[in-house]
Amino acid sequence: MTNSTNKPIVVPIQRIETNTPSTKTFILKVPSIAQQGKPGQFVMVWTFDNEIPMSLSNIDPINELIGISVKRVGPSTEKMHFMREGSLMGVRGPYGSGFKIVGSRILVVGGGVGMACLFPLILQLIEAQKSVTVLIGALTKEELLFQKSLQEYTKYDNFRLSIATDDGSMGFHGLVTELMNETLQKKTFDQIYACGPELMLKTAFNIAESQNIAFQVSLERYMKCGIGLCGSCCIDGHIVCKDGPIFDSQVLRTMNEFGHSKRDPSGRLIPMTD
Repeated sequence: MTNSTNKPIVVPIQRIETNTPSTKTFILKVPSIAQQGKPGQFVMVWTFDNEIPMSLSNIDPINELIGISVKRVGPSTEKMHFMREGSLMGVRGPYGSGFKIVGSRILVVGGGVGMACLFPLILQLIEAQKSVTVLIGALTKEELLFQKSLQEYTKYDNFRLSIATDDGSMGFHGLVTELMNETLQKKTFDQIYACGPELMLKTAFNIAESQNIAFQVSLERYMKCGIGLCGSCCIDGHIVCKDGPIFDSQVLRTMNEFGHSKRDPSGRLIPMTD
Protein backbone atom coordinates (compact mmCIF):
# COMPACT_ATOMS: atom_id res chain seq x y z
CA MET A 1 0.00 0.00 0.00
CA THR A 2 1.41 3.42 -0.94
CA ASN A 3 0.47 7.06 -0.66
CA SER A 4 -1.54 8.09 -3.72
CA THR A 5 1.02 10.50 -5.22
CA ASN A 6 4.28 8.64 -4.57
CA LYS A 7 5.75 12.02 -3.70
CA PRO A 8 7.89 12.48 -0.58
CA ILE A 9 6.18 13.87 2.49
CA VAL A 10 8.61 16.37 4.00
CA VAL A 11 8.57 16.38 7.81
CA PRO A 12 10.86 17.51 10.63
CA ILE A 13 12.79 14.89 12.59
CA GLN A 14 11.00 14.48 15.91
CA ARG A 15 13.73 12.60 17.73
CA ILE A 16 17.11 10.98 17.08
CA GLU A 17 18.26 7.97 19.08
CA THR A 18 21.87 6.78 19.02
CA ASN A 19 21.64 2.99 19.09
CA THR A 20 25.22 1.89 18.42
CA PRO A 21 28.45 3.65 17.40
CA SER A 22 27.40 3.25 13.75
CA THR A 23 23.58 3.32 13.87
CA LYS A 24 21.01 6.00 14.67
CA THR A 25 17.20 5.81 14.64
CA PHE A 26 15.26 8.79 13.29
CA ILE A 27 11.70 9.20 14.60
CA LEU A 28 9.32 10.99 12.23
CA LYS A 29 5.65 11.92 12.47
CA VAL A 30 4.02 10.67 9.26
CA PRO A 31 0.39 9.67 10.01
CA SER A 32 -0.30 7.97 6.66
CA ILE A 33 2.74 5.69 6.90
CA ALA A 34 2.33 5.04 10.62
CA GLN A 35 -1.25 3.89 10.07
CA GLN A 36 -0.60 1.81 6.94
CA GLY A 37 2.87 0.42 7.59
CA LYS A 38 3.43 -3.26 8.37
CA PRO A 39 6.55 -5.00 9.76
CA GLY A 40 8.85 -5.80 6.86
CA GLN A 41 7.81 -2.89 4.66
CA PHE A 42 10.12 -0.02 3.75
CA VAL A 43 10.04 3.66 2.84
CA MET A 44 12.07 5.73 0.40
CA VAL A 45 13.93 8.43 2.32
CA TRP A 46 14.82 11.69 0.57
CA THR A 47 17.67 13.84 1.88
CA PHE A 48 17.19 16.53 -0.80
CA ASP A 49 20.12 15.28 -2.88
CA ASN A 50 19.53 11.53 -2.86
CA GLU A 51 16.83 8.96 -2.10
CA ILE A 52 17.48 5.61 -0.43
CA PRO A 53 15.29 2.73 0.82
CA MET A 54 15.00 2.20 4.59
CA SER A 55 13.14 -0.45 6.56
CA LEU A 56 10.56 0.64 9.10
CA SER A 57 12.15 -0.05 12.49
CA ASN A 58 9.31 1.58 14.42
CA ILE A 59 5.59 1.71 13.59
CA ASP A 60 3.42 3.60 16.06
CA PRO A 61 -0.07 4.27 14.64
CA ILE A 62 -1.39 5.65 17.94
CA ASN A 63 1.16 8.47 18.07
CA GLU A 64 1.45 8.57 14.26
CA LEU A 65 5.20 7.97 14.42
CA ILE A 66 7.59 5.88 12.35
CA GLY A 67 11.26 5.09 12.84
CA ILE A 68 14.08 4.38 10.41
CA SER A 69 17.38 3.02 11.70
CA VAL A 70 20.36 4.16 9.65
CA LYS A 71 23.82 2.61 9.68
CA ARG A 72 26.60 4.92 8.54
CA VAL A 73 28.00 3.14 5.48
CA GLY A 74 28.31 5.76 2.71
CA PRO A 75 27.87 9.43 1.71
CA SER A 76 24.05 9.49 2.02
CA THR A 77 23.92 7.79 5.41
CA GLU A 78 26.90 9.86 6.58
CA LYS A 79 24.90 12.99 5.77
CA MET A 80 21.90 11.65 7.67
CA HIS A 81 24.05 11.03 10.75
CA PHE A 82 24.91 14.75 10.81
CA MET A 83 21.22 15.77 10.77
CA ARG A 84 19.66 17.16 13.93
CA GLU A 85 16.21 17.05 15.55
CA GLY A 86 14.05 19.49 13.63
CA SER A 87 15.94 18.94 10.35
CA LEU A 88 13.69 18.17 7.40
CA MET A 89 13.54 14.77 5.75
CA GLY A 90 11.33 13.46 2.95
CA VAL A 91 9.68 10.02 3.06
CA ARG A 92 7.31 8.14 0.80
CA GLY A 93 5.68 4.76 1.18
CA PRO A 94 5.12 2.32 2.75
CA TYR A 95 6.23 -0.03 0.01
CA GLY A 96 6.67 -3.74 -0.54
CA SER A 97 5.34 -6.78 1.25
CA GLY A 98 5.28 -7.31 5.00
CA PHE A 99 6.00 -10.41 7.04
CA LYS A 100 3.18 -12.96 7.28
CA ILE A 101 2.46 -14.19 10.80
CA VAL A 102 2.51 -17.98 10.64
CA GLY A 103 2.75 -20.56 13.42
CA SER A 104 2.97 -20.21 17.18
CA ARG A 105 6.59 -21.17 17.97
CA ILE A 106 8.73 -18.51 16.33
CA LEU A 107 12.47 -18.05 15.85
CA VAL A 108 13.73 -14.62 14.79
CA VAL A 109 17.34 -14.28 13.59
CA GLY A 110 18.85 -10.84 13.10
CA GLY A 111 22.32 -9.86 12.00
CA GLY A 112 23.70 -6.33 12.42
CA VAL A 113 21.38 -3.57 11.19
CA GLY A 114 19.01 -6.29 9.95
CA MET A 115 17.43 -6.07 13.41
CA ALA A 116 15.86 -2.79 12.27
CA CYS A 117 13.48 -4.63 9.96
CA LEU A 118 12.72 -7.29 12.57
CA PHE A 119 12.08 -5.11 15.61
CA PRO A 120 8.43 -4.17 14.82
CA LEU A 121 7.76 -7.79 13.85
CA ILE A 122 9.05 -9.00 17.22
CA LEU A 123 6.78 -6.58 19.06
CA GLN A 124 3.82 -7.76 16.99
CA LEU A 125 4.63 -11.41 17.75
CA ILE A 126 4.89 -10.69 21.48
CA GLU A 127 1.57 -8.85 21.42
CA ALA A 128 0.00 -11.80 19.57
CA GLN A 129 1.24 -14.01 22.45
CA LYS A 130 3.39 -16.20 20.23
CA SER A 131 6.26 -18.14 21.76
CA VAL A 132 9.19 -16.05 20.49
CA THR A 133 12.91 -16.74 20.57
CA VAL A 134 15.14 -13.96 19.22
CA LEU A 135 18.78 -14.34 18.23
CA ILE A 136 20.77 -11.13 17.71
CA GLY A 137 24.19 -11.17 16.08
CA ALA A 138 26.81 -8.45 15.65
CA LEU A 139 30.56 -8.03 15.34
CA THR A 140 30.86 -6.72 18.91
CA LYS A 141 28.57 -6.06 21.87
CA GLU A 142 28.63 -2.32 21.06
CA GLU A 143 26.98 -3.01 17.68
CA LEU A 144 24.04 -5.07 19.01
CA LEU A 145 21.00 -3.20 17.69
CA PHE A 146 17.95 -2.96 20.01
CA GLN A 147 19.45 -5.46 22.44
CA LYS A 148 18.66 -3.30 25.49
CA SER A 149 15.08 -2.66 24.35
CA LEU A 150 14.45 -6.36 23.74
CA GLN A 151 16.03 -7.30 27.06
CA GLU A 152 13.05 -5.65 28.78
CA TYR A 153 10.69 -8.26 27.24
CA THR A 154 12.53 -11.21 28.77
CA LYS A 155 10.27 -10.79 31.80
CA TYR A 156 7.50 -12.40 29.73
CA ASP A 157 7.25 -16.20 29.74
CA ASN A 158 6.75 -16.37 25.98
CA PHE A 159 9.95 -14.46 25.08
CA ARG A 160 13.58 -15.58 24.96
CA LEU A 161 16.61 -13.56 23.84
CA SER A 162 20.09 -14.85 22.97
CA ILE A 163 23.14 -12.91 21.80
CA ALA A 164 26.00 -13.82 19.47
CA THR A 165 29.07 -11.67 18.85
CA ASP A 166 31.84 -12.45 16.40
CA ASP A 167 34.50 -11.37 18.91
CA GLY A 168 32.88 -13.05 21.92
CA SER A 169 32.43 -9.76 23.80
CA MET A 170 28.85 -10.77 24.74
CA GLY A 171 26.91 -14.02 24.68
CA PHE A 172 27.76 -16.80 22.24
CA HIS A 173 31.24 -16.46 20.70
CA GLY A 174 30.65 -16.87 16.99
CA LEU A 175 28.26 -16.20 14.14
CA VAL A 176 24.53 -15.82 14.78
CA THR A 177 23.92 -18.67 12.32
CA GLU A 178 26.08 -20.91 14.49
CA LEU A 179 23.96 -19.91 17.47
CA MET A 180 20.87 -20.61 15.35
CA ASN A 181 22.13 -24.11 14.58
CA GLU A 182 22.77 -24.74 18.26
CA THR A 183 19.33 -23.39 19.22
CA LEU A 184 17.59 -25.68 16.74
CA GLN A 185 19.24 -28.69 18.36
CA LYS A 186 17.43 -27.86 21.60
CA LYS A 187 14.05 -26.52 20.52
CA THR A 188 11.56 -26.86 17.65
CA PHE A 189 9.93 -24.00 15.77
CA ASP A 190 7.10 -23.52 13.29
CA GLN A 191 8.54 -20.49 11.51
CA ILE A 192 11.84 -18.63 11.18
CA TYR A 193 12.12 -14.94 10.28
CA ALA A 194 15.49 -13.43 9.37
CA CYS A 195 17.19 -10.25 8.20
CA GLY A 196 20.85 -9.32 7.88
CA PRO A 197 23.76 -9.64 5.46
CA GLU A 198 22.77 -11.87 2.58
CA LEU A 199 25.50 -14.46 3.04
CA MET A 200 24.25 -14.88 6.59
CA LEU A 201 20.69 -15.21 5.30
CA LYS A 202 21.69 -17.86 2.79
CA THR A 203 23.30 -19.89 5.57
CA ALA A 204 20.23 -19.43 7.78
CA PHE A 205 17.97 -20.54 4.93
CA ASN A 206 20.05 -23.66 4.33
CA ILE A 207 19.79 -24.52 8.02
CA ALA A 208 16.02 -23.98 7.99
CA GLU A 209 15.69 -26.17 4.91
CA SER A 210 17.70 -28.96 6.54
CA GLN A 211 15.31 -28.85 9.49
CA ASN A 212 12.22 -28.52 7.26
CA ILE A 213 11.17 -25.27 8.96
CA ALA A 214 9.28 -22.54 7.07
CA PHE A 215 11.41 -19.45 6.50
CA GLN A 216 10.74 -15.78 5.70
CA VAL A 217 13.50 -13.34 4.90
CA SER A 218 13.89 -9.66 4.07
CA LEU A 219 16.16 -9.18 1.04
CA GLU A 220 18.08 -6.03 0.20
CA ARG A 221 18.86 -4.96 -3.35
CA TYR A 222 19.91 -1.72 -5.06
CA MET A 223 16.71 0.36 -5.43
CA LYS A 224 16.01 3.53 -7.38
CA CYS A 225 12.23 3.95 -7.64
CA GLY A 226 10.77 1.74 -4.91
CA ILE A 227 7.60 1.08 -6.89
CA GLY A 228 8.61 -1.59 -9.42
CA LEU A 229 9.21 0.60 -12.47
CA CYS A 230 12.99 0.76 -12.96
CA GLY A 231 13.81 -2.90 -12.38
CA SER A 232 17.16 -2.11 -10.73
CA CYS A 233 16.35 -4.37 -7.75
CA CYS A 234 15.54 -7.50 -9.77
CA ILE A 235 16.59 -10.95 -8.57
CA ASP A 236 15.79 -14.03 -10.65
CA GLY A 237 12.82 -12.34 -12.30
CA HIS A 238 11.43 -10.91 -9.06
CA ILE A 239 11.34 -7.17 -8.35
CA VAL A 240 12.37 -6.82 -4.70
CA CYS A 241 10.66 -3.48 -4.06
CA LYS A 242 7.34 -4.79 -5.41
CA ASP A 243 7.37 -8.59 -5.04
CA GLY A 244 9.36 -8.38 -1.78
CA PRO A 245 11.31 -7.39 0.13
CA ILE A 246 9.88 -10.33 2.12
CA PHE A 247 10.27 -13.73 0.45
CA ASP A 248 9.40 -17.16 1.82
CA SER A 249 10.96 -20.59 1.46
CA GLN A 250 8.95 -21.50 -1.61
CA VAL A 251 10.26 -18.52 -3.59
CA LEU A 252 13.80 -18.66 -2.18
CA ARG A 253 14.18 -22.24 -3.46
CA THR A 254 13.79 -20.92 -7.03
CA MET A 255 16.40 -18.14 -6.68
CA ASN A 256 19.83 -18.85 -8.14
CA GLU A 257 21.15 -15.36 -7.29
CA PHE A 258 20.19 -15.49 -3.60
CA GLY A 259 23.42 -15.57 -1.61
CA HIS A 260 25.53 -15.69 -4.77
CA SER A 261 25.21 -12.46 -6.78
CA LYS A 262 23.70 -8.98 -6.87
CA ARG A 263 23.57 -6.03 -9.27
CA ASP A 264 25.62 -2.84 -9.14
CA PRO A 265 24.09 0.61 -9.89
CA SER A 266 24.55 0.01 -13.63
CA GLY A 267 22.60 -3.26 -13.45
CA ARG A 268 25.63 -5.48 -13.97
CA LEU A 269 25.55 -8.80 -12.09
CA ILE A 270 28.45 -9.07 -9.64
CA PRO A 271 29.45 -11.70 -7.06
CA MET A 272 28.02 -11.45 -3.55
CA THR A 273 30.89 -10.68 -1.18
CA ASP A 274 29.15 -9.50 2.02
